[in-house]
Amino acid sequence: GTDFSFSPWTTYSGFDKNNKFTNSFTFALGGERYLSSVSKRNRNEDAARKIIRAGFTFTKMPFLINNQQINDISVSLGGSIPLTGGQKRIINSAPPTKLNLALIAGERGGNVVKELYVKLYLGIIISDFWFLKSKVD
Repeated sequence: GTDFSFSPWTTYSGFDKNNKFTNSFTFALGGERYLSSVSKRNRNEDAARKIIRAGFTFTKMPFLINNQQINDISVSLGGSIPLTGGQKRIINSAPPTKLNLALIAGERGGNVVKELYVKLYLGIIISDFWFLKSKVD
């Protein structure tokens, strides 16, 4: 997938009339791949499969330092692991709880100021029977 966003910061007016913002934009490109951890008969059961993700982001930030606009470039690698605990899943049951991990490394700045950073994201998606809406025939 791709994503592009534009922010017109030159039209910003705050309490200080001496704002030095420029227009900014972000371009992001990424993808994900399902790993084949289920049998070929149950291949359509994507919720129980592991996923790996990778991406690239370029941002032209609205800040100026010595009349130079700041860039932010980063790459990311992550994944999603189902936490089934070896339980056998039945048809129409709740999808398994998933653990999501991501590692992002990037560089922000220019010739005057430069920052290297690493971010670690950890998340969990909880889904179980009590989240299912029951239907009465």
